[in-house]
Amino acid sequence: MDGKKVYKSMYEWLNMWAEQYGSHEALCDNKGSYSYESLNTSVKNLSIGFADMGLRKSDKVILQLDNCNEFVIVCFALMSMGVIPILAVPGLRVNDLDIIAKKANPVMYIRPDEYMGFIYAETGRKLQIMNPSIKYVLGTSDINKMMEQSNNSAVEIEQPKAEDIGLILLSGGTTNIPKLIPVTHYAFAYHASEAGKTCRFNRETIYMAVMPVEHKLTLFSPGIMGTLFCGGKVVMCSDSSCETAFSLIEEEQVNVVSLVPSVAKMWVEDLEWDDSYDFSSLKYCMLGGAKLEETDARKIMDSMNCDIIQGYGMSEGFLSLSTWKDSVYERINYQGKPMSDEDQVIIVDDDGKEQPYGIEGEILVKGPYLFSGYYEMDSSECFNADGFYHTGDLGYITADGYIKITGRKSDQINRMGEKIMPSEIESYLAEHEKIMEVVVMGIPDTILGERSCAFLRMAKGNVKPEELREHLSKKGVAQYKVPDQMILLDEFPHTATGKINKRMLLTMANK
Repeated sequence: MDGKKVYKSMYEWLNMWAEQYGSHEALCDNKGSYSYESLNTSVKNLSIGFADMGLRKSDKVILQLDNCNEFVIVCFALMSMGVIPILAVPGLRVNDLDIIAKKANPVMYIRPDEYMGFIYAETGRKLQIMNPSIKYVLGTSDINKMMEQSNNSAVEIEQPKAEDIGLILLSGGTTNIPKLIPVTHYAFAYHASEAGKTCRFNRETIYMAVMPVEHKLTLFSPGIMGTLFCGGKVVMCSDSSCETAFSLIEEEQVNVVSLVPSVAKMWVEDLEWDDSYDFSSLKYCMLGGAKLEETDARKIMDSMNCDIIQGYGMSEGFLSLSTWKDSVYERINYQGKPMSDEDQVIIVDDDGKEQPYGIEGEILVKGPYLFSGYYEMDSSECFNADGFYHTGDLGYITADGYIKITGRKSDQINRMGEKIMPSEIESYLAEHEKIMEVVVMGIPDTILGERSCAFLRMAKGNVKPEELREHLSKKGVAQYKVPDQMILLDEFPHTATGKINKRMLLTMANK
C-alpha cells in the first residue's frame, strides 16, 4: 500500500457504487441493461450460486466471454468472493486454453455458447478431459439461468482483501507459452480509478467497450472499470465492425471509445465511404496497444470529429496517458505522461545505463500498481537491481516528460492488438508433410497494423492456402494466428553470415 490511498476489494466497490449511483444506468448490451443497484444484486446472486457449486476464495476460473453484460457480471461475481478469473479472449482455442489450464489448475471454465460462428461446447468438453482440475464447464445460457434464480443460501462467502490477487491477465508472450499476470484488487482499483480521473470521466461518461474485454485497454485503462468508478455508463459492443459500432455510437450517444490503431484506421476508411452516421456525441477516441503514426492520428480526429487520447502501458502494471491539458501536437505525437505521480520511468541502453532526455533505449518502469512477478514463474530477470520492470519496448522521454514509443525489441507480431509469436506458428507449419522450411514474420499493414506472413520452402509439390489453414485449425490454432499471407520459395535468401535475410523477405512480402 502506498499509505496515501485506500482501495477496496470488488465486494466493497459494488456496494459503494450501488449506494452512490443507485438507479443510474451502469451497463448495457444488445440484450438489456442494468442500473448500479441491479448490477450489484445480479453479481451477489451469481456469487451465491457459485458458492453453492463449491467455489471458494483463491480458486481459479478461466473466463472466456465476448463483450456482453454477462462478462462484467461474472467477472465481478468471481472477484467479489475472492475467486480468481483468468481472462482469455474469445479467439483462443483448446491448445491455448490447455496451456493456461496446465499452469493454473482452474476448477471451472466459463465460455460463450456461440460467438462469431464458433460453437464452444466441444472446446469445453476437450479441455475438461485434458484437465481433471476443471470440475465445471458453463456456457452463457447457464450463467443467465443462475442469475435468474433468487438465492438465499446459507453458505458463508469469505471476502477478499485489497492485497489479494483479483484476476489474472494473459501476456502476449515472448515465448510460445503465455505468461500469467496476477493483478491484485488494489492494483486493479488504483489503475482504473486514477486513469478515470486523469481522463476526466464522470457520471456523464458513456464509454463503449469495443476491443476484447479481456484486455487491459478495455477493462481498466480506464475502460469499463474507470467508467463505473466515476458513475458513468458502459455500452458493450459485441464486435468491432463498423456497422455494429457506428450504430451503437449513434443510438447510445457514446462519448468515449478506446481502440487499437488498426481498428481506428478501419473505421476511418469506412467513414470515407459512408458518413451518414451521427458521431456528434463522441468526444474522445482513446488509442493504445500499438504504435500510432501522426498522419493516422490526424485522420482519426478529422473523420470521427473528436479528440484523441494516446496511452501506453502493459498488463504488468504501467500506464501513461495524454490528457485534455496537452496540445494537439503533444496528443498526436506522444504517448502521454505517467498516470501516477508515483510512477517512475527510465530509458536504458543495452548495458543498462540510464539515458538522458531524447535518447532512445529500452523503457523500464516502476510504480505502486506494478506486478511483483508472473504466476508460478521465476521473474527475476524481468526486473533490474532497483526493481524496475523491463518492458521490452523502445522509446525515449522528452525534456517535458512525454513518452515516445519507437518500436519493440522482440519479433512478436502485433495484429490488431492481438500478439502472435512467429515461432509458435512456425512449429505447427513445420509439422506439415509438404513443408521443408518455414519463416513467419510480421509485415507492416495499413489495416491490421501488422499482418502475419508465412514464407515456405516445400519438401514436395505445392500447397494451397486453404490446405494450410485447415492444417492449423486441426492443430487448435486460434483463427487470428493463421497467417494472412503465404509465399512459396524455392530457396530462402541468406546474409553473408548464413542467416536468413529477413530484409529481403520483407521486400518480397510488400511486392
